[in-house]
Amino acid sequence: MAAPNEILAPRYNQLLYRLLAMQEGAPAPVLATEIFPMLGLEMDRLEWKFLTGTQLVMGTAIQLAVAGQFSHVCLQNPVKSGVLVVIEDVLVQAESTVSGGAVGTIFTGTTTLTNANAAIHRDLRASSNPGSNLGTVGQIRVGANVSATPPGVSGLSVVDAYQVLSSQVIQTQRRLGVVLEPGSGFGVSSVVANQGWRATYRWYERTFEPSEGGGL
Repeated sequence: MAAPNEILAPRYNQLLYRLLAMQEGAPAPVLATEIFPMLGLEMDRLEWKFLTGTQLVMGTAIQLAVAGQFSHVCLQNPVKSGVLVVIEDVLVQAESTVSGGAVGTIFTGTTTLTNANAAIHRDLRASSNPGSNLGTVGQIRVGANVSATPPGVSGLSVVDAYQVLSSQVIQTQRRLGVVLEPGSGFGVSSVVANQGWRATYRWYERTFEPSEGGGL
């Protein structure tokens, strides 16, 4: 049974122990006075994320135009990953000059698009190789098909839009704040055929807290 004001979220305890050089197993009142009653830790410095076990990740992938087909560049959190994938922003760039556009969609299910293996760590302390995706979970998947919907997905909802005119290449950045549970994703998909897209995703990954009851 928890003591009054006891902090049970492991990532907060771990951050306080390491950041403040506290002795392991500090009593609940010591922890509580450090952050109670405000949750300022959710606005912490970027380099502190590493201390909580949070992975800072980004990746860029491109799907070139294919005649008669629709292009897709999606970020997917695999089924049973055990982590949350939180998208901070996405940079979208048209790779062709055909009039039309693309939509940003949230979906459930597992897309059968090709894994581009494009994820890399944004905090180099997480990997000795700057280009490594070792330990990351989110997958950027690309491909083209005869539908404006990524293959293999369900429960799709349009949440963003990107527009390009003939002979014009656009570059648009959006701050999103989309949280992907295991078995869901966010996709950039063209709404007209014969149009290619490049998407750069920036996100972070963390394990589920026991109180969140997720992780499947």
